Amino acid sequence: MPHGAWLEPVTISDPSAKGAKENQRQLTLAIEQYITDAGYFTRANVLPGEPADDEYVLTFDFDRYELVRNPFFGWMVRDVSRFSASLSVADSSGKQLLHLTGQVEQSEDTNQYAPAYTFPTSATARTRLIRSLLEQAVYGLNHPDHPTPP
Repeated sequence: MPHGAWLEPVTISDPSAKGAKENQRQLTLAIEQYITDAGYFTRANVLPGEPADDEYVLTFDFDRYELVRNPFFGWMVRDVSRFSASLSVADSSGKQLLHLTGQVEQSEDTNQYAPAYTFPTSATARTRLIRSLLEQAVYGLNHPDHPTPP
């Protein structure tokens, strides 16, 4: 397992994303916790800070951050989440080691009586994308001659 990781504040560069500024802060904190809890790195911190020589700097950018609600059948809705993001991994000196991209789309049907109707969430889709990018990054750091999984 790679050593520690430092996380640049997450950016949502999608100009059509609603609430991007608030979501960026929440995503940064959530990803910081997820990195450590899932065991991708031994520890994670949010920059600013001083990465040690054996630590990495991770930069996430969401260039598509779309949440759409489509009504159908009167009392039903379909929530569609579409995300695409990149993850750049640099060493402590700033040299880029990896640049990965990914995307995910998920739709979920719900009705007016379900909690998701009032509080729609896209956490499952976002987590799937973040997990995929982190898994590719750890693989690439552990296999520098073959940075993408077979």
